Amino acid sequence: MRILVAEDDALSRTLLERTLQRAGYSVVSVENGAQAIAELVKEDAPRLALLDWIMPEVDGVEVCRELRRRKEQAYTYLILLSSRESKEDIVAGLESGADDYLTKPFNVDELKARLRTGLRILELEDHLVEARESMRFQATHDLLTSLWNRGVIVELMTHEIMRSRRERSCTSVMMCDIDHFKAVNDQYGHATGDDVLREVALPVPTKLEAAGGAA
Repeated sequence: MRILVAEDDALSRTLLERTLQRAGYSVVSVENGAQAIAELVKEDAPRLALLDWIMPEVDGVEVCRELRRRKEQAYTYLILLSSRESKEDIVAGLESGADDYLTKPFNVDELKARLRTGLRILELEDHLVEARESMRFQATHDLLTSLWNRGVIVELMTHEIMRSRRERSCTSVMMCDIDHFKAVNDQYGHATGDDVLREVALPVPTKLEAAGGAA
């Protein structure tokens, strides 16, 4: 698992890097909050981050706020590090969007335990996203061919017809039929008929690639 460390103090940053590397993490280090945001919004960004509260340019709290505003991204588990120990500061840090808060100087074993908790949360998040996407796909696609189902097709056609009326343009619809498909089912069985339907539903490039591989 990759983890980002944002710490402006060089010594503290180096100690954190070595501690995390010994624990099996791949570490990405930055010196300020602006660099942290730049790293965490990348497509392959680390999903775990340790953020010092006090940093130049952008502090750790603002990094949390900025990342939570970007709802389209995969979830990042954020831990704030600070020497501030008052309950007001802890509450302010958590309300900024941080998932956890650790006061300096921290115990290494406690840090590792907090990170393991973060990993469990991320695993649960990923499972929920997968389940949601699976349900969305099943609700909008035919399970045999993976093509859009009737409800989605009607909805898309409705939008296209409305757009055509607004723009005074045309909408074309093409319907395709498989000749003599009943004969396939009667002669070879419905399982083979399902295979034929799946093959017909494949995009043209996929068919060409399959034909090239077979050749």
